[in-house]
Amino acid sequence: MRPVFLRLGAVVMVFINLNLPAFAADGFRANTKDILTVMTRGMVNVATSPLEAPRAFKVERKEHKWLWPVTFVPRYFTSTVYRFVSGAMDFALHPFIVPFTEETPRPWTEPMGLPDYVWQKGDSEF
Repeated sequence: MRPVFLRLGAVVMVFINLNLPAFAADGFRANTKDILTVMTRGMVNVATSPLEAPRAFKVERKEHKWLWPVTFVPRYFTSTVYRFVSGAMDFALHPFIVPFTEETPRPWTEPMGLPDYVWQKGDSEF
């Protein structure tokens, strides 16, 4: 029964986010492309957040040649949490912010030096 409510919630969220012009106020910039870009980035980041393991392994072996067995676990944990929370916020919150901003908001992974997606190179990679 629980997965039914999760699916229903996701469908309702997508419906609300795609019908933002109905909730428009002053300063509204109707740009469905930006909203869909942010929502897609959010869904992809939530789904791929467990794939931070190979990425963290590669980054830690390059940055800490001798200490990487100790630093791998914290890097993996923090990167996975950041990516998951960033994706959840992109999907749930940013569609209500995007129409009122001039440009597409950057994901929350950016300040940590993580790329937009798991398969891209980030600031912390050589």
